[in-house]
Amino acid sequence: MISVLISIISIVLTIFLIVGVHEFGHFIVARWAGIKVLRFSLGFGKTLFKWYDKKGTEFVLAAVPLGGYVKMLDETEEKVADHELHLAFNRQPLYKKIAVVIAGPLANFVFAFLLYWLLFVIGFTTIVPVIGKVIPQSLAAEAGLKPKDEILSINNKITRDWNAVVFRLMMYIGEEKQINITTQPLHSHLIQEHTLDLTHWKIDNLKPDPLQSLGIEPYLPEVHPPKFKWPDELVRKTQYGFFTALAPAKHQVIDFISLNFVFLGKMLTGKISLQGLGGPITIFESAGTALNNGILPFISFLAFFSIAIGVINVLPVPGLDGGHLLIYLIEFVRRRPLSIRVQSILLRIGIVALILLMTQAVVNDVLRL
Repeated sequence: MISVLISIISIVLTIFLIVGVHEFGHFIVARWAGIKVLRFSLGFGKTLFKWYDKKGTEFVLAAVPLGGYVKMLDETEEKVADHELHLAFNRQPLYKKIAVVIAGPLANFVFAFLLYWLLFVIGFTTIVPVIGKVIPQSLAAEAGLKPKDEILSINNKITRDWNAVVFRLMMYIGEEKQINITTQPLHSHLIQEHTLDLTHWKIDNLKPDPLQSLGIEPYLPEVHPPKFKWPDELVRKTQYGFFTALAPAKHQVIDFISLNFVFLGKMLTGKISLQGLGGPITIFESAGTALNNGILPFISFLAFFSIAIGVINVLPVPGLDGGHLLIYLIEFVRRRPLSIRVQSILLRIGIVALILLMTQAVVNDVLRL
């Protein structure tokens, strides 16, 4: 019961924090650009709480926590008084419009960077990636990987823990190529090189598990109740100073932005099935698991999810921030704005596409149950 309550708290916190950061990015840059903001809403539907600031902006907390929005003064949506025309979004120069739109995803990336920086300053422990078992006749077995081997790197990218191993392997899902894995047997100084052929790599589309599909099981030491403690040689402590933590935090954000774009690209080209998409149930489970495991895993989840939301929003799909940027680019090339009718048609197409993707994600969630 307590774990369920924690899961509910985690998803509410996740949505309001990530959405709040995203919409705050739009809001603060709109204010900087001299655009009148009419409403800043977290959630949709019935208003639970609201208040007004000195500039007349209505701040709303709504009943359905599935997103949010910033409503600005705009002649395309309602009539604007003559004395406020200079405050309308549609009257702004192109660079201001672009700045307001891109500020949302950018805020998500900055938020993720700050969260990762905080994690590296606080410090955390991870498990050294030592193989426990190699399934006979698996791709890992064919590559010569053995139990008690520590995975040092994949294609010359250092893998300090299992998260890094999974991350590097996921970059190659859907590829039919060979990758190099460097290992070192536990209690040995011998460095070994292995070639892993991914030509026949088959992975579960609904529940992709790179390790299991390759035939690798992580090493688990013997458990002696009532207390269990990982041997010191299998635990790796990571911690940086106040300023030195900036570099790894930056690299973490760049890596996960790259991973998201790689996955999206592979879905578009058919290398990865759309069954890999996760919907609200997946998000709920992931957020709940993270918070139930502790505050540090939850911070890490928030950072990753913030990056995912930022990446999704820069996609050139009408209805998303990237769709607006695409329209502005077209207008810049044409040197005149698109008609309201054309914009309306593009928006409808975008909304239909998003609904179809969300439907696929929800179906995937149900199939995973």
